[in-house]
Amino acid sequence: MLRLVNLVFLVGCLVACLVPGGPAMAQREAFVDTPFGKVPKECHLQHPAGTTLKIIENGVRATHADGTVKDYISSARCLEFAKTYRSRRAPASSPPISSGWFNYAGWLAPANIGNFSATYTLPQPPANPGSQTIYYYIGLQDIDSASPTVLQPVASYFQSAWSLTSWNCCPSGTANQGNVVTGMQSGDTVTAAIYQISTSPTTYAIEGIWSGNVTSLNAEAGTANYNWPNVTLEIYNLDTCDQFMTGPFTFSQLSTNDIKGNSLTPSWGVTPSGGTACNGKLTVSGSTITIQENIP
Repeated sequence: MLRLVNLVFLVGCLVACLVPGGPAMAQREAFVDTPFGKVPKECHLQHPAGTTLKIIENGVRATHADGTVKDYISSARCLEFAKTYRSRRAPASSPPISSGWFNYAGWLAPANIGNFSATYTLPQPPANPGSQTIYYYIGLQDIDSASPTVLQPVASYFQSAWSLTSWNCCPSGTANQGNVVTGMQSGDTVTAAIYQISTSPTTYAIEGIWSGNVTSLNAEAGTANYNWPNVTLEIYNLDTCDQFMTGPFTFSQLSTNDIKGNSLTPSWGVTPSGGTACNGKLTVSGSTITIQENIP
């Protein structure tokens, strides 16, 4: 028995230690970078365009646009991950630069939101490009829930390239990603929207459009009340201020409606209210919000 235990230990060492990068690399590969931080790989689900998600007991059901249905049952690890989402909304305050929601505006609406949309204008690359991951998005969240979920069409900057994808986090501890649109350049514009497409059952579409290319993911609301729209900059793996994008990211033509189609005027609360550690600021001007770091 001792010889067998030693053999198992040796095989484990070979797997972990002979992988390029060693044990640290093996550990990193067990996680996926997302707008919700590092998510256990088993909890990250990639879906084709037009997939509709429904929460089921301890999991989610994905119905593809072609009618294919697949159930994903969450592991204990994913269910535990779901409990950490609420704590990720903490802003940075002072160096070192904190990962997570770095700068955002939010508003608790008096009724559930039926439509939330904006036009994104992508800023210029960082002065110091590296391994940073930067996310910008509008989002809808059921802020009052003990296990909140969020709907987001996300513009991402990673490895010196932009991408666009729809996200739904984190029903039953799963981080659900739609199809990915690539090829965008700084200065391009993106149309982003989260809107109700059905009332029976209540279902939202999460959509981003760039140059005719569409990322789309649908999510049944279940018991969620999507009453907290937000406009957010979220960051990971930044060490210095010059790793932020150059110039402002602009969210223009912001439009918010309740489920009856009535136009709403948000009273945005900005966090942090006094600016960021990198001389950054979120500015609200009518139906436009800009987020910029390193303001001269």
